[in-house]
Amino acid sequence: MVSYILQEARDYCCERGSSLHACYLDAQSAFDKVWINGLVYKLHQLGVRGKLLRVIFESLQNCTSLVLSCGFVSEP
Repeated sequence: MVSYILQEARDYCCERGSSLHACYLDAQSAFDKVWINGLVYKLHQLGVRGKLLRVIFESLQNCTSLVLSCGFVSEP
């Protein structure tokens, strides 16, 4: 879908003689590689304790992330 939108934007700008500036962000890498237990350990080492640490840990367990952009939602 993103490839199609980029091609359409390119064609639109070329037909009108205007510039097209594009930026691509691969957000998948930011979300799927976090080691939850390691993150919780680091937070504990930094002094995060008690209910706050438990809430953070439990909110990260079995969670999935989606990206919403321009009305389109990514795969989990």
